[in-house]
Amino acid sequence: MRIGPGIHIGTGTSSGQHDAVVGLWTRVVVITDNNGNAHSSRTTWEFRSDGSATRTVVTQNLSAGISDVISANAIWHTEGSTLVITFREPNTGISRFSFLVLGNVLTLDGRDFVRIG
Repeated sequence: MRIGPGIHIGTGTSSGQHDAVVGLWTRVVVITDNNGNAHSSRTTWEFRSDGSATRTVVTQNLSAGISDVISANAIWHTEGSTLVITFREPNTGISRFSFLVLGNVLTLDGRDFVRIG
């Protein structure tokens, strides 16, 4: 459902809502541990119009210059105001997020992701 310019909430029945989620979205979190070392985590979701998705998580110890990358493939759809993500082998499972698209921001369970593509 479109409730204003650039504002969408899930209805599960509108192709416009599906189109609002399609894209490349990212979120970065930076923390400092008790030893003063900085760490970051970047989660990027790519939601494709064919219902496929990829989640990529890059974690880094910024102080030591060490990083790790994990990717997972999934399929996705909406059910009302819920985004349902079903992970494919070997990372099986289903995640459900309340979602809202406001301009270039996708909010999943209160966590904001910025559109980068």
